[in-house]
Amino acid sequence: MEITSIETLKQVKSTEVVELPKFADGTPLVAELKKPSVINMFINGRVTNQLLEAVTLVTEGENNGNDPEAPKKLPDMAASMNFIESLCEECMVNPTYAQVKEYAGGLTDEQMMFIYQYSQKGIETLQSFR
Repeated sequence: MEITSIETLKQVKSTEVVELPKFADGTPLVAELKKPSVINMFINGRVTNQLLEAVTLVTEGENNGNDPEAPKKLPDMAASMNFIESLCEECMVNPTYAQVKEYAGGLTDEQMMFIYQYSQKGIETLQSFR
């Protein structure tokens, strides 16, 4: 068994260019996304104690995080939506979530749920989403 070289590590693909659902006026949104790290979100204060229940249900809940209805099952919808917004902020590399919010007024609900699904399952399972 060989140790993974630095050159190999440099080639690890950590982002994907993804076409999200369009804005209401038909404007397309193509963004560079990365899979979120819930651990990094905790470390950087992006997940507060108030969001722990949401994180647990959304990422580990029924069906090991594969329940797309999990956010709707939370007793506190605000916590669930705050967590999904945090996921969007964590996933969006270019443009950033803040840039979309500033220049386009924010993501649509459909775009946010698309990013949530991407964060949980990856791009392959989203082909039928569009």
